[in-house]
Amino acid sequence: MGQSRTGVAQGSALASHDSSADPRGSRAYVIRGPNNHVNELAWAGFGWNTTDLNYTTGALPAIAGSALHSHDSGASRVYFIGSDNHVHELAWYLNPQGQWLWNTTDLTSVARDIHNNPPPQPIASSALTSHNTSADPGGSRVYFISSDNHVHEIAWVGGRLVGTPPT
Repeated sequence: MGQSRTGVAQGSALASHDSSADPRGSRAYVIRGPNNHVNELAWAGFGWNTTDLNYTTGALPAIAGSALHSHDSGASRVYFIGSDNHVHELAWYLNPQGQWLWNTTDLTSVARDIHNNPPPQPIASSALTSHNTSADPGGSRVYFISSDNHVHEIAWVGGRLVGTPPT
C-alpha cells in the first residue's frame, strides 16, 4: 500500500468495511478526498496506512458529492458514483497468482438487463447502499436512484453482472 497523507473533502462520504478474507485482518474506512479520489484508511498492524484507490486501480475519480458504500463479500467492496455518472466498484480480491489487489469495475457499463440494455445512470446526489447475498455466494448487490426517481439494482448473479428493472 502507498503511504500518503490525505484530507477529507467538504461534505465527504465515509464508509467502513472489514473483511474476514483480508490477510491484513484489519478494519478499514474509505473516504472521498478533496480531489474526489476514494481513499482507504486501514490499520496495518503497526499503524494507519492510506491508499488512494483511484490511483492504485486507475478508476475515474468520484463525482463531487458522491456517496460511498462498502460491504464484505469475502473481500472488501466499495461503491461510488464516478465523474462519468456511472456506478463504480472497487474490489479487494485474490488474483490467480495468489496476490491480494484492488480492482475497479464500471458497473453501469458492464451490467445488462434481460433485454441487453444497460442500467440508467444514477443521479449525482444518489444515495448508495450495497450488500451481499448468501443465496448467490459472492453475489454483491448495489442500489442507487436514477433520474427517473426509481431505485435500481446492479447485481452479480450466477457469475454475471445484471441490472434489474426499477421499483
